[in-house]
Amino acid sequence: MAITFVQSGSLTGSNGLSLAFSSSNAAGNCLIVAVMANTNATFVVSDTQGNVYQQMVALAVPLSSIQMQIFYVTSSRAGTNTVSFNPGTTTVSALAIHEFFGVSNFDVSASAASSGFSVDSGPATTTAASELIFGYIAGQGTSLTLITEGAGFTRGEGSVFATNTAVFLTEHQIVNSTGSYDATGTMSVGKGRSLTWSAEVAAFGGIPGLSGGSLGLMGVGA
Repeated sequence: MAITFVQSGSLTGSNGLSLAFSSSNAAGNCLIVAVMANTNATFVVSDTQGNVYQQMVALAVPLSSIQMQIFYVTSSRAGTNTVSFNPGTTTVSALAIHEFFGVSNFDVSASAASSGFSVDSGPATTTAASELIFGYIAGQGTSLTLITEGAGFTRGEGSVFATNTAVFLTEHQIVNSTGSYDATGTMSVGKGRSLTWSAEVAAFGGIPGLSGGSLGLMGVGA
């Protein structure tokens, strides 16, 4: 089997957040956790299976105190599992969890931060043919109304906060050739309003011997 999407879910709220996978994790699967919060404190992610998460560098959304960050485990323990996010302070926050089959290692990443409706992380050039391309976008502005995934991506999790001042989106695609891949998307705001964003793309290599991939299935949480 090729790299395959298994499940995902997301939650927004205040302070620390905890969210259970709807089904038990399978041994050896990849877990990717995307978090954001309105603080520059240090983020901590853990789960009830005792998996040890690797973390990518936290990114700041320009002209705000919002941070976003990706955590991952390339070989999870099996069983029911609840993921917890501690943003380090009392603040508005978001947590998105994802499980994929057939991933063996982290490969490369790229990131960017800017303003405007069109979001682009910049290119990450993969080193293997079969890879999972995972994108994460977080933004802030006034009267935010919508965020959509980029061309070729399957939407994972996403939400506009109830205050319409912050937004996040995860997306993925499964590719079967080496190349340069960007996480892209589009944000919408009310007329005359401004917005800023940060975006990151992370590529994960497939398990050697598995066949090439195709676009994953969509999983959108509550």
